[in-house]
Amino acid sequence: MSDWECNICSTLPPYPDEFASYHAIVLPFIIQANESIARIFEVLDEIPEIRDPENSLLLDPEAVEGRVVFEHVSQSYQFMISP
Repeated sequence: MSDWECNICSTLPPYPDEFASYHAIVLPFIIQANESIARIFEVLDEIPEIRDPENSLLLDPEAVEGRVVFEHVSQSYQFMISP
């Protein structure tokens, strides 16, 4: 193997027909992964609409005492059934 060849090239099928078949199977997954990554970065780069007030105080988590109890709380999704 020469210096410019990569290791992954040796793992690909040796025959052109198998190589094309390999890409026909893998290429849609690569395209979908690329689109998914683009959407993830789009969400991460979005500026939140809800922000802390300018005069908000930082709380020390060690100094906070007590607990929060949720009673008689429920949540559900309403699914639309199309005719």
